[in-house]
Amino acid sequence: MRFLLKMLGDSGEAIRAHLRKKKQLKLAVRKRIGKAFDAEETKSLTEKSKLSRSPHMFPAFMLARNAGLRDTEIKTLTWGQVNLKARTLQVGKAKSDAGEGRIIPLNSELHEALVNHSEWYRELFGALQGDWYLFPFGKPMPSDPTRHLTSLKTAWKNTRKNAKVSGRWHDNRHTLITELAESGAGDETITTHKSEIRLSIY
Repeated sequence: MRFLLKMLGDSGEAIRAHLRKKKQLKLAVRKRIGKAFDAEETKSLTEKSKLSRSPHMFPAFMLARNAGLRDTEIKTLTWGQVNLKARTLQVGKAKSDAGEGRIIPLNSELHEALVNHSEWYRELFGALQGDWYLFPFGKPMPSDPTRHLTSLKTAWKNTRKNAKVSGRWHDNRHTLITELAESGAGDETITTHKSEIRLSIY
């Protein structure tokens, strides 16, 4: 920025003085960058998410950790998008057109978590309907399957605290992508999980 202002001559100096006065001369820099949880951190987060008071925390964590779903994709996921027999799920509304509708296979860990969640769900609501949300609305106990959960923020904060791990919810997605890349997974597999995000970003 200083170089550009210098090129403007006197008018640039006037702009520079104004920006300095407003304390806007320096551009804001993002300090938060993505991280990948290591094996010990992942293990601790997994254990503590199972012990969470929120019935949503563990299956939601498994979806983020093993399927690479974003926060909104998880919260708005319906049973109609999940095929436990075929062990797949179809992403609904996504951040990009490329990500929307993509099919993601369920690994054994995620499949088991969703099967257990479906059993808990049936006991609570008596059935699984295609247009009902996996993570229904209601506090302290979910009560309306036709509306989705609004936030995982508190449950995630408590899980991180109990696990003694720092990081964002989105870092679960970074962790999966990093592990896929390090394992030598092909571009098609990685792209399925990342949709529009290119590997070079990481």
